[in-house]
Formats: sequence, C-alpha cells, structure tokens
Amino acid sequence: MGKAYDELSSRLPTNAEGWNEQMRRKEMWRINEAYLDGEMAQNKPIIFTSDLKDAPDWTFSYWEYEHLLANGYAERQVGDIVILEKK
Repeated sequence: MGKAYDELSSRLPTNAEGWNEQMRRKEMWRINEAYLDGEMAQNKPIIFTSDLKDAPDWTFSYWEYEHLLANGYAERQVGDIVILEKK
C-alpha cells in the first residue's frame, strides 16, 4: 500500500486494550467538543497557555484548536498566552 496507509496504520492500536483506549479518547473528545460548542454559542474566548500550531494531530489540544478555528474563531497571541476569539 502507499505512504498514507503506512502512516495511518502506524497510529492505529494493535490490540484490544489499544482499541478500548481509542474509544475512550473518542468519547472524551465528544464531551470536550460539546463543552467547546457551549462556550462558542456564548461567544466566549478560549484561552490556551501554549502555542497550539505545532501540537501533534493526535492530541486534544490540537483537536480543540482546529475545532475552534473551523467554527469562526481567530487566534490572538498575548505574550505566552494564545486567545481564540470569535471573529
């Protein structure tokens, strides 16, 4: 198969416990996503204490950052703090 398949398959769990962990992460993300959606519905800013542009794509921080950007939030850097606010 191709490079994309190899990269994806290297991140997939190879045993039952790995799949259980993957499912727990997905459920945790759904809860986190619902919280972010509630905050966005109220146009609240979201504050991060680290730069998320380089966060690995498997982390919750990355998912949060991408979710906010995809939903009309823009980033503003204030010192070491990243604030995402509705555009």
